[in-house]
Amino acid sequence: MHAPVALQRVLAAGVTYAAIRRLSRRQAPLPERGPKAAAHLTAVLRFPLDVASALDLGALPASRSHYRYPLSTLHVTVANLDQACVPAPVGVEALRALTFEPVTLRLDGFGCSRDTLFIRCSYGEELAVLRRAVRRAFALPRPFNPVKAAFGQLAFANVLRFDGPGVAPARGQGPEGLVVLDNLDVVRTDRYLSDEATTVLARVPLDRCSAG
Repeated sequence: MHAPVALQRVLAAGVTYAAIRRLSRRQAPLPERGPKAAAHLTAVLRFPLDVASALDLGALPASRSHYRYPLSTLHVTVANLDQACVPAPVGVEALRALTFEPVTLRLDGFGCSRDTLFIRCSYGEELAVLRRAVRRAFALPRPFNPVKAAFGQLAFANVLRFDGPGVAPARGQGPEGLVVLDNLDVVRTDRYLSDEATTVLARVPLDRCSAG
């Protein structure tokens, strides 16, 4: 049972501003990236490059040591598939037998954790349905996660990963509005979805008119 969306947004804001005190002493190194770190199987919704380019990301609070996600890698994770109980081709074929609506995200500005600066995205039934279908297709285990339950209709698109002390976004800063995403990618990648480490294993169109 998820909390109401309005409450989820309040919780997300609380996470952001609880993290601010820790950013000034952040010292953890960045995770490894590149082909040698491409150990993760995941399903993602990518922001088309023209959509990502139109977002207000030009004035990110960053030091030279932080990792800034290239626009081509901006995405929302649908499901991590590292614990899938079926091979990737089997899961993909199960998804291709279904039809899905494009996913609409409402962008609610920047938020941050102790590790990342991200765009807060709330979503409706389209992504909820897609996530359930992906979990079933790949036979993922379903352990109860109270954090995910609390933020059940919020997604996050990382734009910056902190390496050392970070700077929190100002209230009201960051992209707002609606975006529509119409392709699901199943990829082998690193923690960043970096271009050099990402192999697209399958692309599933999100369009009720297409199936199979």
